[in-house]
Amino acid sequence: VTEPTGKVLWRITARGGAVNANKERWKPEDFIGRKAKIVGNPSRGAGRKAMAAGVVTFDNGDVVCLGGCPGVPEQ
Repeated sequence: VTEPTGKVLWRITARGGAVNANKERWKPEDFIGRKAKIVGNPSRGAGRKAMAAGVVTFDNGDVVCLGGCPGVPEQ
């Protein structure tokens, strides 16, 4: 996640790598420039701005499970 100036606000990775997204036929470029709500595990270090994403919900209602989705076994 970056500001328009290019300053990095958050670094977000897929909790289970890209495996779960690939299974659902999502590609990295499908995420670029889209607004979404992301639920996951933030970094434990004080002041760190990183997160392992588990569930991504886009504005249009599309949901991508990257690990930790209800009813979906962990990979």
